[in-house]
Amino acid sequence: MDEGAILLTSAIEHDAVASIVRQLTVRDAESDKAMNAFLDNPNDPDLRARASDPRFNKGPGAMDLRVWRIRSEGVVDLDDLRRMMRSAASIAGVRPLVSLMLVNNETGVIQPVAEAAEIVHAAGGLIHCDAIQALGKIETSIIELDVDYLSLSAHKIGGPQGVGAFYVKPGAPFRAIQTGGGQEFGRRAGTENVAAIAGFGAAVDAAAEGMSSYKALAEHRDRMEARLMQAVPGVVVHGAGAPRVAGVSCFGLEGLPSETQVMNMDLAGFAVSAGSACSSGKVKPSRVLEAMRQPEGMARSSIRASFGWNSRGEDFDALAEAWLKMVARARPQLVAATI
Repeated sequence: MDEGAILLTSAIEHDAVASIVRQLTVRDAESDKAMNAFLDNPNDPDLRARASDPRFNKGPGAMDLRVWRIRSEGVVDLDDLRRMMRSAASIAGVRPLVSLMLVNNETGVIQPVAEAAEIVHAAGGLIHCDAIQALGKIETSIIELDVDYLSLSAHKIGGPQGVGAFYVKPGAPFRAIQTGGGQEFGRRAGTENVAAIAGFGAAVDAAAEGMSSYKALAEHRDRMEARLMQAVPGVVVHGAGAPRVAGVSCFGLEGLPSETQVMNMDLAGFAVSAGSACSSGKVKPSRVLEAMRQPEGMARSSIRASFGWNSRGEDFDALAEAWLKMVARARPQLVAATI
């Protein structure tokens, strides 16, 4: 994208996108500090207004950033996107670029990418989809999504680390940032890692074959979540009111710090995380949950549990049992007599 372009993104994007947004939209220390504050507190109206003000984030070489809202159940607000696209489309000579994930990595909530693409294209914009968390978990079709760009990664479906795929729709603008060779039609110079690419292909085949088994995990997840909510008043399952992938459960109990839960569950033999699994060990409140209008106390008291293709029903039961025992030790007054 060129200087002066408009970049639109949601407040719940993965750090792989959010960090690039920071690089593209700020060019000085003061702006960087304020942008980080906004992305960590996306519901603060003053920070939101400042981050959306071109005079703030449009330093030398910077782009104009717009961040649209998230509904409380964790789904992007398409009406807010539509409003922002109308505003962006009114600027002559500018073609806005939108980036939206297909599945949120913290809550598992499925985002309406196809509907967003229709809004974006109607306003003359382009849209990128981060589909990394969706591959192998739900049907992912570039035709049905109708996006201009789409990112995938092998490691999320058990393939080799360090290999992925980037789809560019025919006719969509693309400029290489790594030059020096004609590989991949001049889009990325360098000899391809053929072995890793073959491993990625094999992983895709295996994931597609096992997708029905993965989707069946939803029954076990729902049973686990119902047990937790019944045993401990105050437990909140984030994203429960929206479509989710089957193997992700994000839940919290306000007043019981996330780091305490992570450490205790680790001692019990369960690798859970506070926020993104890529950010295990962090103690900051989840910006995704804050964007969903959860209070700071809840955002600091939630964990994420992920299950995969080889998970069984008893794994969900065992996690629930370990979590309830932990709560019984930490907050005995909160746990029902029968757990």
